Amino acid sequence: MTNRLLQHRDSVNEFIKDRPSISSLSEGEWCKLKTLTELLGPLKTATDKLGGANYVTASVALPCLKKLLYDYKKDEEEDPLYVAKFKDELCKEIEVTKTNLENNMLIKTATALDPRFKKLKCIEQRSREAVWQHIISMIKLSLYNDSENENDDRQDMSTACRKRCYESSDDEAEDPNSASTPAAAALATATQAVTAYRAVGQLHDETMDPTSWWRAHQEEHPLLAAIARKHLCCPATSVPSERLFSKAGNVISTKRSSITADNANMLICLASWL
Repeated sequence: MTNRLLQHRDSVNEFIKDRPSISSLSEGEWCKLKTLTELLGPLKTATDKLGGANYVTASVALPCLKKLLYDYKKDEEEDPLYVAKFKDELCKEIEVTKTNLENNMLIKTATALDPRFKKLKCIEQRSREAVWQHIISMIKLSLYNDSENENDDRQDMSTACRKRCYESSDDEAEDPNSASTPAAAALATATQAVTAYRAVGQLHDETMDPTSWWRAHQEEHPLLAAIARKHLCCPATSVPSERLFSKAGNVISTKRSSITADNANMLICLASWL
């Protein structure tokens, strides 16, 4: 809105020139308005990015906030007083939002599983390793549960196999760190999977779809691919759902009160695809 007002500055001045009841902006106020419009530029870019229709997953939120803080904190010494005050208040609000997201392990896990932001430069360095340990724990739990389920299904175990199990030493059966225990084996496999993923170079194309990358590399990282699908399906904002409700409101109206659920679903899908 402010950008459009600046574009029509001459027309606005001409309109209010013969209307003394309307106060016009001074030259200094026009300059401040132009400066304010430029200051809001990074916010507009971030809003367009987070509210986009393509490839906007929850993993984008923290890097986007980090970029905003960087943009607004640079060149602070050269700013006039009103600009410095504006930036200071805005950075405080951004930092509060960023802190809340950093307390959400789901957001941090999604960021780590996004090949564009896997270095986790958007969060504190001391917190990065905890994110990878959380991912290892999730893989370990999944593998251990699968192992337990397989053991439960083996009801036809032979007598010879049972005897070998009973003859195993007590130390081997009770030691949780032994490589032969399911928990230790799951931990080793999970650690190896995460290490292999972290060894892959970070992608620098921020416009790509991370889910497409995982579809192409799911055979190389099968354990992480399953977790990535669960976390990267979360949208960064509520814009996609709001956009869907708006399309549904145009399809299901008072003139179409008798439309069936199947037809409504097909029409909404067509509206999204076209």
